Amino acid sequence: MFTRKNHATSLCIFCKVVDYYGDIGICWRLARQLQQEHGIAVTLWVDDLQSFQRICPDVVIDAADQQLAGVTVRHWRNQEGVFTAGDVADIVIEFFACDIPPGYIAAMAECNPRPVWLNLEGLSA
Repeated sequence: MFTRKNHATSLCIFCKVVDYYGDIGICWRLARQLQQEHGIAVTLWVDDLQSFQRICPDVVIDAADQQLAGVTVRHWRNQEGVFTAGDVADIVIEFFACDIPPGYIAAMAECNPRPVWLNLEGLSA
């Protein structure tokens, strides 16, 4: 089992863009706010960089990894992927009914202590 060392709090947000700008807009705002106001090391996994670029022109749509406003942005291409416990953040958030990759979930199970895992949903009228 992977034991976490003392380090700055890390957080991963997984976002699948469903309605163009609402999903990524909320995730992007939260990611920046947590990084800027609380010093959390945030990684934002997003599947649709083209939609993201419409609200954040600095996004490079063909980059696998990039730094924007202090946030690490990673292109989430599919559910595949091999992850180790060292890749797992202290806090993991999956937004709006997206499913994080099974490999990431398996890596989470190897962590001690286990990360906080949140599933956030949004409702609209």
